[in-house]
Amino acid sequence: MSDYLFTWSCRIAAYGALAWLLALSCDWKLLVVIVEKCPGNPYWYLAGFVVTFVVGRLVTSSTITWLRDHIGIPIRALEERHAAVGLRRVPPGLTGFVEQVFFFVAVIAAPVTAVPAMIGWMTLKMLTNWNRPTPTERESERRESKRDRLERERRERLERETLAFSALVGSLLSLGFALLGGLLFSLGLPRG
Repeated sequence: MSDYLFTWSCRIAAYGALAWLLALSCDWKLLVVIVEKCPGNPYWYLAGFVVTFVVGRLVTSSTITWLRDHIGIPIRALEERHAAVGLRRVPPGLTGFVEQVFFFVAVIAAPVTAVPAMIGWMTLKMLTNWNRPTPTERESERRESKRDRLERERRERLERETLAFSALVGSLLSLGFALLGGLLFSLGLPRG
């Protein structure tokens, strides 16, 4: 549990430092002029951005970290197996950020079609992720007995399924915040 709290506090500190740097680098008079000249209601724009990219990222990453720790997904062991055969994973945070940006804009541009697109994206992501084989070293496969090999394959299958379920929860949370943030942003757009 202490790793979870440490990770969560580091993320809050990082977002706080980023907000502080942005505040220091902005000329407040310029910011006020931008807000006054912005068409529509800029406070809804700000609310949409904050909900999607600050609250959404914090809640999603904290929930996924907690869920994976609670379930006991051996992320480090999985990464070591990938490294043993020369593979590297795409960072889940990067994938989540790209998803949030894309669907945030999609919800603003076409809210009616954005939700089916989200469902289609999650389906595609789960289909490619769920049945993904776990890399193993070929030499060790030759030396193990049939019983050990079946046990290892069963354990790896359960790890993949559990990891895919946690990825599904992460996608639902991330895209839910992108949907909510996009809807809040679109409330500020001028009508007519």
